[in-house]
Amino acid sequence: MSHSQFIALTNRLKWKPDDENSIDFRLNLKFPPSSPDIDPYDVTTKTAYSDLPLGTVFQLSVWTGGNDNRDRSNHTVWGDMYVPESDWEKIQKSMDTEHALENAIVECRWDKTVGVAGRWRFMRFRTDKDKANFIDVAKNVQESIKDGVSKEELQTWAVDIKAGWRLRHPKK
Repeated sequence: MSHSQFIALTNRLKWKPDDENSIDFRLNLKFPPSSPDIDPYDVTTKTAYSDLPLGTVFQLSVWTGGNDNRDRSNHTVWGDMYVPESDWEKIQKSMDTEHALENAIVECRWDKTVGVAGRWRFMRFRTDKDKANFIDVAKNVQESIKDGVSKEELQTWAVDIKAGWRLRHPKK
């Protein structure tokens, strides 16, 4: 492959549908003050939905640097994950073995159909990662979600995008 072919290949437009734009977060459980003392590490993929105290918050954080994943100072809270019972069933089915939720890395997508402005929803566990996305990556994905382009819009603009690229990069 020549240098010019490599440049042409790296200048391709990357696009994902809304439901595939995601961020990998660190998950932490926050229990309501009225709940009995619960060790968050005792809540696993095998815990019954009815055993979660009413008002449990599934807090999502992104990584801000440092090496210790358990150190809260290396993370910043980004938001909460919406977990209705149907999503809890998805969480339980996503792992073959019992897995603690506390400090787990979870991939979430923004579901703009839930709530007033949307909410984060569980997609899958990222057992291949020991850290959440870095804060700059999360900001970029969030911006991409906010400025989302539909498949139909992209198809409409594709001819103009290609023509513009060819004007900026004429064949030699």
